[in-house]
Amino acid sequence: MARRRHCMIEATLTFFLVVWVLGLSIWIILERRSPVATAGWISLLTFLPYIGIPVYLVLGPRKWNRRRRVVVRARAAMGGRLSGLVERASGEVMAALPEEARRLVSISSGLKMAAGARAREIEIFHEGRDFYTSLAAAIEGARHHVHLEFYIWEPGRIGTRLRDLLVEKARQGIEVRLLVDGVGSSSFGRAFAKPLREAGGEVVCFNQPRWSRIRSQRANFRTHRKIVVIDGVTAFTGGMNISDDHSSEFVGDLAQRDTHVRIVGMPASLLQLVFLENWYFANGVGPNEADYLCLDVDPGQRLVQIAASGPDTEYAPIHKLFLEAVHGARERLYVSSPYFLPDDALVAALQSAALRGVDVRVLVPSRGNYRIVRLASRTYYEELLGCGVKLYEYQPRMLHSKTLVADEGVAILGSANLDNRSFHLNFEVVAVIYDGACARELATRFETDLCQARVVERGEDASQSLPVRFAHSLARLVAPVL
Repeated sequence: MARRRHCMIEATLTFFLVVWVLGLSIWIILERRSPVATAGWISLLTFLPYIGIPVYLVLGPRKWNRRRRVVVRARAAMGGRLSGLVERASGEVMAALPEEARRLVSISSGLKMAAGARAREIEIFHEGRDFYTSLAAAIEGARHHVHLEFYIWEPGRIGTRLRDLLVEKARQGIEVRLLVDGVGSSSFGRAFAKPLREAGGEVVCFNQPRWSRIRSQRANFRTHRKIVVIDGVTAFTGGMNISDDHSSEFVGDLAQRDTHVRIVGMPASLLQLVFLENWYFANGVGPNEADYLCLDVDPGQRLVQIAASGPDTEYAPIHKLFLEAVHGARERLYVSSPYFLPDDALVAALQSAALRGVDVRVLVPSRGNYRIVRLASRTYYEELLGCGVKLYEYQPRMLHSKTLVADEGVAILGSANLDNRSFHLNFEVVAVIYDGACARELATRFETDLCQARVVERGEDASQSLPVRFAHSLARLVAPVL
């Protein structure tokens, strides 16, 4: 009798589990993701339901309709005073660019998620120690406000040093607003933020998960942006977080290899708008006075486009920007990314570029933060190598740099990786610099990095044992959900 009751309970649980997985699968199909992403989620739910179902409820849903409306309101509130300036500046940039570059500007500007302006100064940082030194100097010189947005802000040595500097500026009457991501900066606690708040600074957590209300707080949607705007004139963006791991001052030769940029001039206003949208979204209110904009009488000559994307739009502007840059390349295309999980469109674009004679080189880390990402990344090698794409694995340390150089005049750097999460789920921002000097600098550093990289040869995957190749293929199956 007990055995029969046990069998009935087991059959009932199995029935409800099957119905639940089937219902979720129908929901996923109705979301109209890419076929690969749809198959990845359904496979996870089918083969690992006890793991897949809670993971999907936390990470899976793309629809963010209620939140999206809030972001749209934030964009309207923050953008009203800036729209005329943006239109004039973008018009000047478009008029000054050659025809092939105009297409690149238009691809994101047409989606109202990008704009161009002229910068007076541009400085690129290839090491965290240099970036942190420049950032501290800029903060010390602030006269009106300091706005910061970071995915990761760790309360380590550099995090504490910069926090204390912000505390000092806040006590001087400088407006300080700090926005950190609720997941990426999970160690940034109230105790760490307390001195800054007591000094008059504002600290806000972006979309902090509340596990008791998991359906209303989507843990999947993060701000992966790294933005600093000081007095509306000087701005920083790129791939570096506030972490000791980025600086040789604290971890020596193991410091992550990354890229960041300082921009002085009107493009700072474009980054300001991106910051204020997320600030308004997270805080409910935000400044929109002209004092927060850079109204330069001397706009400079260096052309910069700031492009943003996030789950608040269906059109993935940065993804389209990267695709257009790859399609438009004629001579060379240098790409570096710590997380290389390209979708079918990007794979095809890279293959096509190589087949038409473009020197396409892709640099990825040999050792990454997540083993499953590295395994999945390697499954793309053979199909790219077969079409003439050159692949390299950076050896000495973690490569966290996210850059693209196209030909002699286009350089892209920012927070976006070449993966589904950056293109469709995270809030990201990149700077597109139409400047020969910057393109040459990034290309030269890329070539220097290649001297410390391993060349990936064709056939390496086939030489692996069957269990290893199966592990790679299984990782690729779930790549769209990573």
